[in-house]
Amino acid sequence: MVVSESVEDYLEAILVLQEKNGYVRSVDIANHLELSKASVSIAMKNLKENKFIKITDNHEIRLSETGLELAKSVYEKHLMFSEFFIELGVPKEIAARDACKIEHVVSKTTFDAIKKLDSRFLVGGPAVCGGTDEVWIRSFMEYCETNDLAVDFVTRHHYTSEPPKTQGHYSYIELMDPEDGFANLHTTREIIDSFPRFKGLPIHITEFNTSYVPNCPIHDTNQNAAYIAHQLSRLGDDNESYSYWTFGDVFEEFGVPFTPFHGGFGLVANGCIPKPTFWTFAFFKKLKEKKGICVYKDETCVVMKYEDGSYRGIAWNATRNRSGKDLCLNLTIPTTQSASTDAYLFLTQTVDEENCNPLKVWHDLGEPANPTKDQIDLLKQTARPQIHTERMVPASMPESHISIELNIKENGVVYFSLEPKPLHPDRGYSYELVMQYEKR
Repeated sequence: MVVSESVEDYLEAILVLQEKNGYVRSVDIANHLELSKASVSIAMKNLKENKFIKITDNHEIRLSETGLELAKSVYEKHLMFSEFFIELGVPKEIAARDACKIEHVVSKTTFDAIKKLDSRFLVGGPAVCGGTDEVWIRSFMEYCETNDLAVDFVTRHHYTSEPPKTQGHYSYIELMDPEDGFANLHTTREIIDSFPRFKGLPIHITEFNTSYVPNCPIHDTNQNAAYIAHQLSRLGDDNESYSYWTFGDVFEEFGVPFTPFHGGFGLVANGCIPKPTFWTFAFFKKLKEKKGICVYKDETCVVMKYEDGSYRGIAWNATRNRSGKDLCLNLTIPTTQSASTDAYLFLTQTVDEENCNPLKVWHDLGEPANPTKDQIDLLKQTARPQIHTERMVPASMPESHISIELNIKENGVVYFSLEPKPLHPDRGYSYELVMQYEKR
């Protein structure tokens, strides 16, 4: 059976919308392809007659096994050509448009030959939403195996909330038990590894966040920051990479936002105001700034040791529902004592609901929809971590070590570092005398 470009476009659109929304209706296809509802209605009738789709009693459109196989084949070609053109410097919109044309005419033989031309051309998929991986990822792997496709990686999304409840302009969610989310991610690993040919294939999380809607106020909170800290400590267990959705709040899928703190996906609010979760990522980046190894990790803390004898770590007190309980962590850090290193600098940067909470300040300002320049400046000033420093002398018994205590408030995230810091005072200078800790 000869399949027209139009049919392939429709099937590809259904696949994309299914992965994005979890369901597909005729109106969604019409909006996606910018076609009239009448044209789409006729096309759906033809697709159903040719057994490419099924239409449920509530008018949802679902791909048949044949339709799914064809849609995946077309979409895979689209992704490869689109990414290839972008790598060449072609603007994104033009690359996507040209890929749409080529995907319909290129043969499997040519497609495989292009991949063999340069090993840097990597192809993967299917970038599905969590919760549908049992069906989509297994189907994707079966398709690759059946059609002898040397797929290079697998992609998926990861969102950790229950379906939202809408109130006015906003959506409110309940956070998922993080262990349920990690178990769902591990299912993807198990599905891939059940195919001997693809065992160990890297998994890339191309989208993740707490909520999957861009009007969910949790994105602006310290609770989000602490929950994501826990996620970052575990996402690397099964996955090669993970990309937070998104960096900034410029995202108008639900229309232009009404206020700067509207629950947008981003790490940064309008006006370049960093949200608490911005600092969670900044802190984790610090752990990888120099060569080191992880020496401790649990469900509330991760600690790295570096070649220069220093340590860096992050601790968090993540809660799904407000409990009012703080978390106290006591850590014993082994140190190397020498004549040149008699003390260490202990530094903490704290992000919690009392420190670095621009959402609260915005609320206290009266929740202005259009903050003034002075108000934006104030929000930026209050959107930075609280810094504490202290010189600490190692205890020598039984072995050289420093004991530190971290008190983390509910939904707080604390970055800490401990590094050798010998004192080099100028001649005659005494900090103790300056601060009147000692008498002359």
